Amino acid sequence: MSLPCYYTIGGLNFKNGFVTSCPQQHEKMQILDNAWLPSEFYNNELFRKHRLEMMRGEWSFGCNMCEHVEKDNAGTSMRQELDADLTHYNAETGEVDFAGLKTVEIRFSHSCNMACLHCSQVFSSGWVSKLKKYTPDGYDQFGPHVDVVDKNTSTRFLVFFVYLDDNISGGTHFDRINLTSPCKKGSILIFPPLWTHLHSGLKPIDKPKYIVGSYLHYVAHDK
Repeated sequence: MSLPCYYTIGGLNFKNGFVTSCPQQHEKMQILDNAWLPSEFYNNELFRKHRLEMMRGEWSFGCNMCEHVEKDNAGTSMRQELDADLTHYNAETGEVDFAGLKTVEIRFSHSCNMACLHCSQVFSSGWVSKLKKYTPDGYDQFGPHVDVVDKNTSTRFLVFFVYLDDNISGGTHFDRINLTSPCKKGSILIFPPLWTHLHSGLKPIDKPKYIVGSYLHYVAHDK
């Protein structure tokens, strides 16, 4: 079954130094060094390959966000939001006539203090500060603690961790209830940051542990 996509067929997305087909696609189909005009690379080898793969029903590298949504029945993926226009598409070569270019999005940098779960460090500088690495050296861990400790941290009402890889150890242990959340790639752990949830980041064993951690905050509204 083919996977026609509005953005694969008719989209360009200028990111931080490279171009892809849509906001969620992250393969570097064109490096912005000596070619900047869409007409210079819209039908380059990688863009054509991307279109042919999707139309054959093969998920392209970089399309994993839509792939996971659709395979897990987790709602409507970005690919499913708009119908692909195949009027200008050549099914044999993967080329699209320039008249078939429907949307161009330009991001001038990846400067953003948000770290949304659907994003990454490619698109948001906020992710870099949230990304944490623990090395398997027998020492690298985060001992028992809570995440609300003073007035400055009192607006936090939920903690969340996203585990970015599988690790034999490296989970999060809740000391008061003797419960350990395993370090499983793609899983999300959410819990209150208060004394009721004293927790520790355990040492990884066989390889480095990567997680993204952040908080949900109460927001003060002016009266």
